[in-house]
Formats: sequence, structure tokens, C-alpha cells
Amino acid sequence: MVLSGSGNAKLLLFGEHAAVYGYPSLGLTLPHTIDVRIFDKDEQNIEPLDNLLTRNDLEAIALAAEKTGQKAGDLWRSRNWHVNISAAMPLSRGFGSSAAYCVALAECFGGRKGEDLASNLDTWKTAHHAEHVYHGKPSGIDTGLALGKGVYQFSGSREDLPSYKKIVPESFYILGGSIPRTSSTRDLIGMVRLHLDQNPDSTRKALEQLGQLSIAATRALEQRSSCASTRLGTFANQAQDLLERIGVSTPEMNALLNAGREAGALGGKLSGAGGGGAFVFFVKDVRSGMEIFDTVKHFISTRRDITLSSLFVCECSDGVAAIIDH
Repeated sequence: MVLSGSGNAKLLLFGEHAAVYGYPSLGLTLPHTIDVRIFDKDEQNIEPLDNLLTRNDLEAIALAAEKTGQKAGDLWRSRNWHVNISAAMPLSRGFGSSAAYCVALAECFGGRKGEDLASNLDTWKTAHHAEHVYHGKPSGIDTGLALGKGVYQFSGSREDLPSYKKIVPESFYILGGSIPRTSSTRDLIGMVRLHLDQNPDSTRKALEQLGQLSIAATRALEQRSSCASTRLGTFANQAQDLLERIGVSTPEMNALLNAGREAGALGGKLSGAGGGGAFVFFVKDVRSGMEIFDTVKHFISTRRDITLSSLFVCECSDGVAAIIDH
């Protein structure tokens, strides 16, 4: 017997860190995936990779199994299962790899019904339950994006799954990528909390403005206007200024974003928790995205302090992302 599941990468467009404090966020499902297969020891055609799993990875499997009614202990002791994982996304770079892994586990044990979140609430709950291993109090946003398909606005309590709204915009184009991270998500959330304690007025105002930019970006996409990309670029630059203000960006990320803007990007920002990691530029079209791709890649080749983990041009048509080959 082979149980299989898959979870998608995500790119948070707006609202990072503000979402922790109840403000809306806006995110995009990416086509990159993590695929998991859990199989009986007698299966001869799949390579077991159990020895590569961390303690958290194994605990996430147990939590997902228990949540779906499986007895995790019996699953591992009596049936002697092994695990194989393949990842088509950079890990620990702000693309939600832990969420994608948890969604893949949830699908292994509970299946998936279609591609919309409404049909997969049980799978979402299972993945959200398993992700507590990695983030303590996950928001549910990353697992929602890893399970869904498209552009979503999320809002609501951290105690349960967030409420969501699917957005179906006109086509827009992004250049995404990542650099190595210098801090974990948990540490960065703690850093923002420290800023809030030490400078409550300015930090609270910055978080509120990040939330307002997320709302404005959602409205721009919902209006399906041809100038939406220009507005998103402006909002991205404003959001990046705020993220720098609350201390989650890095000099390397700032330099990379400046290089992309100077090359013609409509705007750019870090994506996710920060400390390096993922970034996103809004670009005019595929041709512009490819030109900025080359410029950013060349810029990083001249810097000894920045290593590029990934870089891709993406067309989002009706909210569904597709990677454009370069």
C-alpha cells in the first residue's frame, strides 16, 4: 500500500506580520510542490528516506495520522511504514515548505476533494494541526495557500482556521525568488513582538498600515483593472518600507530589491517572515520580467554577500500561477 499527497508552495503578496495581529493578508499559490509517499516496508519500488526526516517531520506525520482517526503508533510499529519526500521548491526560504509538507501529509491520510478550500476543510484542519509542530501557533494562512489554487485574502482569528476569500483578477506578472534566511519565522515574529513592546505606537501604526495595504491590493485585483500591476508595485514599495521599519528585512534583501526596481520593476518587497528568504517584484509583462530576471541574476553574481536560492517569472492568469520558462 502507498499513501501519497502533495502540497503547494505559496508566495505571500501582502500582510506578512500584520496577519499575526488580526489584519488581512493576501497570498498566491505557486505551482512548486512537495510530494510525500508513505508506504509499506515491503514496497520495493520506492526509496525510503526516513533517515533524512527531522524529529519535527516525524511528529507532524503522527499528528496528521491522529487527526484523521489513524492510530499513529500502530501505523509506524505494526505496519512498518517508510517515507519518501521529493521537493520542487527551496526549503526554509519563505515559500511555506512546512505548510506544503503538512498538506501533503493530510492528503496522504484524508485525501483531497477538488481544488477549492471549501471542499477540503477537513484536510486543511489536519494540515493546520500538524503545522503546530513547526510554528507553535500557525495562522492557517500558509496551509490554506498550500491546499488551495489561486489568489486568496485571509483574515480572522489565530485560534482557528482563518476566513478566506478567493480573488479572480485580471492577469498580472511577478518575478519571484529567494535568498538564504538569517532567522527563523518564530524568531522574526518574536522580534516584531519585541518592537511592539519597546515602541508600541510606531510599531502598531506600521502593522496597521501593512494591513491596509493588503486590503488596498485586494481591491485593486478585484477591480480587474489594467493598471492593477502598477498599483500593486506602488503598494509593494510602501510595504517594504514598513517591513524595514519593524526590523524584518536585511541589507542584502534591500540591495536586491533596489536592483530590481532600478531595472524596471513596478515595485518589490520581501515575502513572508523576512530575514532574507522569499521576495516578489511586480512587473509589467513577461518580457519585462525576463529582462529584470537577467539584471537581478547578474547583480547577485557581483555580490559575495548574497546567494540566490531561486528566481522565476510567473504569469498569474485568472489568479492561477504558471512559471514562465526562461
